[in-house]
Amino acid sequence: MSICIDCGKHRIVLIPSEGEPPGPDDVAPFYTALNRLLGYANERLRVVDEKHPALCGQSRAAGEAGALVSERLWLNPWVIEEYVEKNPLKIHDAELEIVAPWRFAYRGVFVVARAAPDHLLLLNQDRAFCARSIGFPADEAVRVVPCIAVLTLLPFKGGIVTDSKYLRLCDDLSASDAADVREAARRLTDLGVIASAAELIEYVSELPDGDHVPEVWRGIVEETYAAFKEEH
Repeated sequence: MSICIDCGKHRIVLIPSEGEPPGPDDVAPFYTALNRLLGYANERLRVVDEKHPALCGQSRAAGEAGALVSERLWLNPWVIEEYVEKNPLKIHDAELEIVAPWRFAYRGVFVVARAAPDHLLLLNQDRAFCARSIGFPADEAVRVVPCIAVLTLLPFKGGIVTDSKYLRLCDDLSASDAADVREAARRLTDLGVIASAAELIEYVSELPDGDHVPEVWRGIVEETYAAFKEEH
């Protein structure tokens, strides 16, 4: 459970870590598992022509393809369940253990309330989340705080990370909107920050299936990726 300390107009949120945060030795296993899963997902969902879609460590074309495949994948958790159950690539159990919880991936629109190299504090409509960095600074793509972005959260090593995509929706909130964010941050952090894999899985398990991007943003997100796909 997070600990909130009010200091005048500001609030400090302390988020105890459950287990060790991802370190350098976790980067390769994470992205190896993710890239292999994306390749399988593309075979099943037929999203792009690229043979090796990936989200890290490959060519730009592979990375762009990986972004498109992942957008479809997180909306179709049955692909992950099938991948883990049938193990079509005959991968080791340790890698399947990394992938299995990703059927509880949470793709949504978040307000980035705090950005640091090692974590992001994120708000959706009803909870606050802490996403840790893996392989690159967590705040690398964040231009200003607060802002609004589409992110996908994945359970990993007892905590939460993103799938490494960051889709900016709004970087220029008004002073009034920023004040609303501060108030929302106080209200939502009082409920406790979802920072562990178990908490994320419990949260996602209680949601209905389908797209969790709010309707007000869905059209923009779909248009962005549709235009992106036309280029490839």
